[in-house]
Amino acid sequence: MNIKSRSFNFLQDVFFKSRWAGLSADIKLKPEESQSFISDTTIFRKEQSLFYKYSTADNPNPIQSQHSLASNSYQHQEGKHKQESINQLAYIFGPNRLGTTFALENSLNLKVISDSSHNSHPPITKKRTTYSTNIFDSSLKDGATGLNNREFISIVPNDPSFTNNDLWGLSNTYAGSNAEAAWSQNIIGSTNVVLGVIDTGIDYTHPDLYRNIWINPGEVPIGVIDTDKDGTITFNDLNNPLNALFAEDKDPEGTIGHGYIDAGDLLQHPAWIDGQDTDGNGYLDDIIGWDFANNDNNPFDDNSHGSHVAGTIGAMGNNGEGVTGINWNIQLVPLKFLDDLGRGFTSDAELALNYFTEASAKYDSLQNPNGVNRYVGTNNSYGGGGKLDSFGLAIETSANLGNIFISAAGNNSSNNDHNATYPGNYEAVVNGIDHNISVASTDQTGLLSSFSNFGPTISVDIAAPGSNIRSTVPGGGYDFYSGTSMAAPHVAGSLALLASVNPHATGSELLAALYAGADRDNSLLSSAIDGKRLNIIGAINALKSASKVPSLEISLAEGGIPQTSENGDFISISLMLTSAPIDDVNIQIESSNTLEGRPSENSLTFTPINWNTPQFITIFGQDDSQEDGNSPYNIIFTSNSSDVEYDQLTSSLELINLDNDIPLKPTEILFEDFEGTNTDALWSQDSQLDWAITSQRSAGTGLFSAEVDGRASNAWFGLTQAIDIQNYGDVEISFDWMIETTFDNNEYLAFDILTADGSTWSEVKRLQGNIDEHAGNPFQSESFTLKTLQENLGLSGSSLNIRFRASSNRSNEDAFVDNIRLLGLPSKPPTAGIEIATSGPSETFENGASSSFKIVLTKAPSSDVTIPIRSSNSTEGKTSTSSIIFTPNNWDTPQSVSVLGQDDAVDDDDQSYQVEFLSSRSSDISYNGLIVESINYINIDDDTAAINITPSSELNTSEGGEKIAHFDVKLNSQPTGNVVINISSSDNSEGNPSSSTITFTPGNWNSAQTVTVTGADDTDLDGNQAYTIFFNSNSSDEKYHILPQQSFILINEDNEVQSPAPAPTQQDLFWDNFEGASAGSYWIQDSQNDWRITSQRSANGGQFSAEVDGLASGASISMRQGIDISNYEDTIINFDWLIERNYDTSDYLAFEVSTDNGSSWAEIKRLRGNIDEARGNPFRNETFRVNNLINDFNLESTGFLNLRFTGTANRGNEDAFFDNVAITGINNIVPVI
Repeated sequence: MNIKSRSFNFLQDVFFKSRWAGLSADIKLKPEESQSFISDTTIFRKEQSLFYKYSTADNPNPIQSQHSLASNSYQHQEGKHKQESINQLAYIFGPNRLGTTFALENSLNLKVISDSSHNSHPPITKKRTTYSTNIFDSSLKDGATGLNNREFISIVPNDPSFTNNDLWGLSNTYAGSNAEAAWSQNIIGSTNVVLGVIDTGIDYTHPDLYRNIWINPGEVPIGVIDTDKDGTITFNDLNNPLNALFAEDKDPEGTIGHGYIDAGDLLQHPAWIDGQDTDGNGYLDDIIGWDFANNDNNPFDDNSHGSHVAGTIGAMGNNGEGVTGINWNIQLVPLKFLDDLGRGFTSDAELALNYFTEASAKYDSLQNPNGVNRYVGTNNSYGGGGKLDSFGLAIETSANLGNIFISAAGNNSSNNDHNATYPGNYEAVVNGIDHNISVASTDQTGLLSSFSNFGPTISVDIAAPGSNIRSTVPGGGYDFYSGTSMAAPHVAGSLALLASVNPHATGSELLAALYAGADRDNSLLSSAIDGKRLNIIGAINALKSASKVPSLEISLAEGGIPQTSENGDFISISLMLTSAPIDDVNIQIESSNTLEGRPSENSLTFTPINWNTPQFITIFGQDDSQEDGNSPYNIIFTSNSSDVEYDQLTSSLELINLDNDIPLKPTEILFEDFEGTNTDALWSQDSQLDWAITSQRSAGTGLFSAEVDGRASNAWFGLTQAIDIQNYGDVEISFDWMIETTFDNNEYLAFDILTADGSTWSEVKRLQGNIDEHAGNPFQSESFTLKTLQENLGLSGSSLNIRFRASSNRSNEDAFVDNIRLLGLPSKPPTAGIEIATSGPSETFENGASSSFKIVLTKAPSSDVTIPIRSSNSTEGKTSTSSIIFTPNNWDTPQSVSVLGQDDAVDDDDQSYQVEFLSSRSSDISYNGLIVESINYINIDDDTAAINITPSSELNTSEGGEKIAHFDVKLNSQPTGNVVINISSSDNSEGNPSSSTITFTPGNWNSAQTVTVTGADDTDLDGNQAYTIFFNSNSSDEKYHILPQQSFILINEDNEVQSPAPAPTQQDLFWDNFEGASAGSYWIQDSQNDWRITSQRSANGGQFSAEVDGLASGASISMRQGIDISNYEDTIINFDWLIERNYDTSDYLAFEVSTDNGSSWAEIKRLRGNIDEARGNPFRNETFRVNNLINDFNLESTGFLNLRFTGTANRGNEDAFFDNVAITGINNIVPVI
């Protein structure tokens, strides 16, 4: 059996020495319990509960708490179940026993397994880099004084736990990590930064986490819109109504949602869950990560540890909810490998890390040129599984790609320099810096936490807050945990925040900045290398100082907070560059949602002179007249410059627009519960009279309902008169209904509507027999909005009627309707706005074809409204007017604007540009300062990059120079840089161009240049020879760079006289006619001895021939010695042969050839009995060319030729003969044309 390394901890970090490993998790104490222990604390499991006992300074009497467990089994990746002993483990920890592990022998007795207080292990040889401080001046500071005097402009998030000072680890204090100081500079993270959480999973439905869960870019369905234009699809986009087709708010039961779109909704949506491995990584539908503990795509946290870790890294900030993470914006990848009890296999942790590594290789902006996000690394708050070489190799592999592995140091109060703790003690050095960063824990006094492991020489890199940390837990809750598990995410979150400041910084550069900006504290010199304690703002300043990477620095005005309001509240922002550009830098500014906020300017320009002078813009909140709550939106900044360092840089600022819309109360148009006496006046039915008011069943607390009874055949019951709805913005229709379980398949109860503009009733829904009934016959509630129904059914109108229809076959089959309600939803008054309607595609053409759009106001202004219009690039498109003016009289009459394409004669491809609308101007304050979103246009290019070459009429040259060829060359369109045409000949011995290069500039591109080609005399009598002249381009203009090669074939006429060809020569190499004294001496036969020289028959007047006689069975005779034919161009074989007519079908005479001196033979031809004999038994003559035989029979040739004849006969009177064998060598063969 293959035993895996396995992690196993539940409440506290217990790193013990066995194949079991576990969560670097957490002493789970409530706030009132988070005091100093004065006695040992016992944690044990009994049946389905976990108990822990302890006493505190305030309460010396033992306290016992109980934690209920949902299950006592787990499933690992192979799907095999293993039942753990109910009373399997207990952990005891306290002031004297941190790091001691016990096994529970029974419910009363404990047995010590291991005690980590004994340092019996050999010294650890892991080497960590000592970081020089002479690049970043960071002096050693005394832990007691001097660190409490930093002052920052404070931007305080409105999350209750921060304002209540529960998040001490993020504060600007001596012990805190100074995240608040980073926020004051509007450094709040980015959704373009991705961090993996390898843990128990994450509660992806948590109201403080759901927007910051990663979405796998490779699994996003086609058609999802990037609404905030940040280059990636996140839950910010999916919570926008524009993506309603791809997301529906449902809880796991699919009924009532959380009020927002979260990952749980996607895991139920067919557009996302299609059963396909779309991204090809081996995991089906891994849209947010993976559960390696259960091998499925749902990494939900069923423990709480992973969610707590995730909240510290990236709980949503400034949302008025719970806590805030270091990163208000981020993408967190849930990679679950620990089960509900915090147990898991180290090999599954390795798979989780490999998953993140593969994703980073695909999508990270530094690892892949097509990546748009920055994949920083993984948080790893677990340990105790011992060393696994393959896991260490996986960490190194990930680090080599630039990923950082953040690990918890452990909670045994142990020295990791001497007692290795994994995964923290693995090493992954890249660029001289270890990418596995091990984190110790500090408490609210800034000292090392009592439980924390340490390693001042080689093993622990930095300390961070880890005691009494409040963060998110599953179910929408919050709790205080303690452990190095809580310290590690402070560091992981800090590295992610650094990456948001400079997404170009490598993992090595992020780590260097983290260490350079850390506080050096004497009190931690015995705990971490150089006594380093996390200081986020210090790391940010170090990164900025070191990188000098060109970027746009965006700052809120002093004291400003990132929010606007629908009441008109605005915020001022300053912008400047971080370094001097070599050319002007234009910053395009846009809002991701102009219904919530708009910038005062569409663009700003920085020059090499004013680059470090702040420029200011104002962001105005917009009133959308919708009760949509406080809505987030982004102001997006995109740079354009000929300075490549400053071209296409993007930054964004997330703001909140505070809603001011007071909910308008709906009006009850109709309510019918059938309890009153006036029911008959409101309702009518058809002539079947199968409907009645009954007390048999009712919904809610009433006594009566409407019932259809008897053998109804599509019997209807509805309102007597239609209801006027023209004064309502919408109508909500709701009712309760049911069919009894006795209904059959073809029986039903249906609901219909009729609007004034409709001619027939439209069915909305029906309850079908044997499908929609339920045991116990409960009522089912339905609710619809009329606008939705009209859109789905294609209806319209200003009045509404409703009815119910039913069909049943037996009198005991009943259906009921109750509590019918129509609510009129009020219309909202029109607001000041500018509407744009485009006609046709937003395209113009360089050939002059144009497009147009119409513009109109949404309500009457009190004074004239001027809307300035311009093109973002007048070389591509121009508008027919520079402004439109509306008056109080013509505000509702659309005005048309034409957009004309411009021809720039440059082959620059189809170019995008925008028709921009500057801030509207009006003394009507509601219309002053409105900005309409730009219209995107594409100007279709009619210029093609090409080389136009016109050759002379005759493409012949001559060796004597009598004939030359020439080519006229010019470009087809204007290039953006010089274009060099390289000209070459395929055969310089036949012809050469007059120049090897010609150059075109943007100024002479359409002036033809002539290239002449002259023939060359090679003094060879080779006839008229073809050769090729090639034209190839090279240019800084990518359109003209390496265009398809053009070539022309020329003929160079030969001027040499051909000499007569020599006559062919022949040489007799072998001859045998079996006459004379030497007859037969050239041949040798096999052991059958069935061949002889005979006078029985001969060819061409001779007396003798070679005969095979008797009962021969494949009897062979071959030449005694091979003939050397290597000096001849070809060789001819000639002979005569025959078989007598009495040969049977199976009898034959065969001729064989060997061209490798007898090593191998090929049968060339055979004479077969009953087929190839002839009357009178005449000889046949055969002639073969050896070259043909070599080709036809694929023979190997060594230059020696041998011949062999083979015969088979069944009777003594069956004879075969051959005669006159000749071999002739030939030279000077005249080719056949």
